[in-house]
Amino acid sequence: MVTKQTHPHTPATIAKTIAVDVATVHRWSKSFASALSDGASPAQGGQRRYNDSDLAVLAEVARLRGEGQSTAAIANHLAGIVFSTASPATIITEPTTTPTVAPSVAPGALAMLEALASIEPRLQALERQRVKLDIVFVAVVAFLAGLLVAALIFWFL
Repeated sequence: MVTKQTHPHTPATIAKTIAVDVATVHRWSKSFASALSDGASPAQGGQRRYNDSDLAVLAEVARLRGEGQSTAAIANHLAGIVFSTASPATIITEPTTTPTVAPSVAPGALAMLEALASIEPRLQALERQRVKLDIVFVAVVAFLAGLLVAALIFWFL
């Protein structure tokens, strides 16, 4: 059973601390449940309660979201970090610069995941460019089809 002493934070206090909506805290609790304590994802009907480590995880999620990271990139990032149970003030005002890598993660794996995560924004930009080019292509094809129809009409008149 989750007690108030081991999990002192409610979704509202977490939301206020990391400056997001309570609904966002609930959504992130589902999306990143593997990085959170059992109290963050209770059985149906149970109340969500978060410990200091959960607060650190959600603060890191908020930071990464602010940088534009995708859910998948954030999940990969969280998989290689061990969060401390430092006080909430330390977590928010003094972010760690070098995450502690879990012993189960190969040394090069975290760097590779971070490199892949940095590629994602570039891929998204390329996708936007591809869509723009598709629109231009369709417009050019429609214009050429119109010219062909006009030429055929002119030819047979």
